[in-house]
Amino acid sequence: MNLKLFPGRVSTKVSTKSNNRVMKREERRLQQNQIRKNKRDEAIDKKRKLGGLTKSAPFLTCFVALNEFIDINSALAVIESCEEDAIVNKSNPNITYLKSLRLKQRFTFVQANYENELKALDLLKVCDSTVFLVSAATGDDFIDKGGEKFLNLALSQGIPTPLIALMDLESIAPKKRTQFKNDVQKLLNNHFPEEKLMTLDKASDGLNMLRRIGGQKRNTIHNKENRAHLYAEKAEYNEGTLKVTGYLRSIPFNVNGLVYVPELGTFQISQ
Repeated sequence: MNLKLFPGRVSTKVSTKSNNRVMKREERRLQQNQIRKNKRDEAIDKKRKLGGLTKSAPFLTCFVALNEFIDINSALAVIESCEEDAIVNKSNPNITYLKSLRLKQRFTFVQANYENELKALDLLKVCDSTVFLVSAATGDDFIDKGGEKFLNLALSQGIPTPLIALMDLESIAPKKRTQFKNDVQKLLNNHFPEEKLMTLDKASDGLNMLRRIGGQKRNTIHNKENRAHLYAEKAEYNEGTLKVTGYLRSIPFNVNGLVYVPELGTFQISQ
């Protein structure tokens, strides 16, 4: 019979010596390089999952007017006409698809009406970027009471990568435009101290907006990033089954899990 002898009790000092070993300078350098590489690869992989011409979800951008007299379709018309070769499609009046061959990116634009607060806030939960529209044509009241209230609600919930666009600046005398922009910027600094005001009147402004949406750094909203979510671009109901079509975003979806549909409840997936 062969017996294998195991060491008895080992002193704490001996057993933890290797774990508390101080790394050498070269080892610390290699460890930091590996951490940076992992973070860079993660950021690149996350960026590639959005906005590409193929095999990725388009940039989902929500447009919100902060005054009831602002027409969101006018802003979208500027963006749609900023590139001659752009391919524009509309599945319904509130969803616009744009494929930019110049930027090699795809975009989906949706509209939110702050009068329906809950629906607009649910829309912000799934978007990648948010464009808030203000207009010089509304005078000093470029953010009305409804817009101010919704802005506060959105800030409390979390706004996905905001942008602020100023429209109708050409309706003001040229000598007063700079001062007006500074006044608007000063007011918006109370809500967005790091965001710079953009203009949206000409085709060049629309192209700059597309570049900004496609290239800006994304805000991290953990309650969105930690859950799979989908914006239903098309919905069909037939014989007790709801079929939705859209791009799945964030983490992979568990087919055995439950799905929450706003205003309807939680359901199990059939296929």
